[in-house]
Amino acid sequence: LFNKVYSIAYDNSNNMFRTGLEFLSNNLKDFNSKIPNLDNTSDLIKSQTGWQIKTVSGFVDEVIFFELLANKCFPSSDIIRLSKRFYNKYKNTNVKNVLDYTPEPDIFHEIFGHAPFLLNNDYSLLLQKIGKLGCSILYSKDLTKDLIIHNLKRLQNFVWWTLEFGLLKSNNSLGYEIYGAGILSSYDEITHVLSSEGSIREYDFEEIIMTRFDYSDLQDRYYLIESFNTLLKDFDDYQEHFFYKG
Repeated sequence: LFNKVYSIAYDNSNNMFRTGLEFLSNNLKDFNSKIPNLDNTSDLIKSQTGWQIKTVSGFVDEVIFFELLANKCFPSSDIIRLSKRFYNKYKNTNVKNVLDYTPEPDIFHEIFGHAPFLLNNDYSLLLQKIGKLGCSILYSKDLTKDLIIHNLKRLQNFVWWTLEFGLLKSNNSLGYEIYGAGILSSYDEITHVLSSEGSIREYDFEEIIMTRFDYSDLQDRYYLIESFNTLLKDFDDYQEHFFYKG
């Protein structure tokens, strides 16, 4: 899996990802050839940016997810696609269990797709801000239960269309680089982007927070943003969009 995805992900990613991936490859024994040890990976990242990896079981609920991020902890499953555990978990469902794509965030998605970014201070700061904002929404006394759910969905949409499936403008031949971890950890998703089968749209903050997503298949669209600094600025400037009161 690593060997199949590495080159195409590295060649089409942005500098944050490439730098982080090289660091992990150079400092973790057998990073390129074995399922990574989460404790060792966590210790290495903590030594650089203060972030830790916390083992979870697949998807986690909003409370756990946002509280972990707010405390500089990134959740990671210890299950991997095509494994017996994965098969038993989804054998009575329509969930795909294939090498090139998985809808559940398995250990390869988290460590290959996300962990390299945790070594970048700007990216890590945004993640922590997302966690703190999520907690503020969850515990807001000014929002009804329905409005809390609605505003959390806006924040989840923001994360999905940017940190999971976002593109950055570039001067390369494609005109973009991939920074979405959901793309970079999936061979099928990368080729889907490169073949232009998925629509590439200009980033619009209000549009992405109101656009629902489907995690069960390849994405039908990808949003192209001017720069990562634009994302950081917009997140800070448009906080009120996550406290919609009807």
